[in-house]
Amino acid sequence: MIVLASDTSTKKAHFALLEEGTLRTEVLVNTEKKHGETFLPAIEELLSKADREIEEVDLFVTTVGPGSFTGIRVGISALKGLAFALDKPLVGVSTLETLAMNVPDSSITVCPMLDARRDEVYTALYRFNGEAKYPEKTGDERAVAPVEFLEDIKGDIVFLGDGAIRYEELIRKTVPKRSFFVPSCQNDIRAGAAGLLGLHKFRRGDFVDAALLKPRYLRLSYAEMKR
Repeated sequence: MIVLASDTSTKKAHFALLEEGTLRTEVLVNTEKKHGETFLPAIEELLSKADREIEEVDLFVTTVGPGSFTGIRVGISALKGLAFALDKPLVGVSTLETLAMNVPDSSITVCPMLDARRDEVYTALYRFNGEAKYPEKTGDERAVAPVEFLEDIKGDIVFLGDGAIRYEELIRKTVPKRSFFVPSCQNDIRAGAAGLLGLHKFRRGDFVDAALLKPRYLRLSYAEMKR
């Protein structure tokens, strides 16, 4: 099965093509351009590198949030269009769960953190139990002030993501001797991980019709709050 996956939930956009669960090629876009401008050209580059045509894709996967309101909308809308046009399934996966996939061999709790601005982070806690390849969520995803969240967590924790980078000093102060951080290369959301999660969900039948797929924002946008 050929899977095309994307993540546009942060300033960076990442795209991946997987075949039978193995990463074939990937494209990272890290420019000042908006995701709407770079999305389709990145898909074309991805397919060209893999010597594949868009019609050969069997499954589309996108992160649905939390993250950038505009970025998430772009990613979902673009892949919905492709999925409808080609009559192919589309699966949405959590941005935080995708980020947690960066440390699959962790024996301790994994805490992905995305900078949500307004002095908050998007976060949740995950564990990899036994030989499990996919993270198991042990608490709800939420938008929360870091100190409020950190004061309640127990045990050793490995933190990752741009939120963990921004609040590293606070984390080390609030969770002394129990906080651990990944190398810088593991702080980015990878579309390849999203693709694996999406394929796993698809095979389990854990997905909705593409028309019903919606962003997962966790909170109102600034414009909505002002209404």
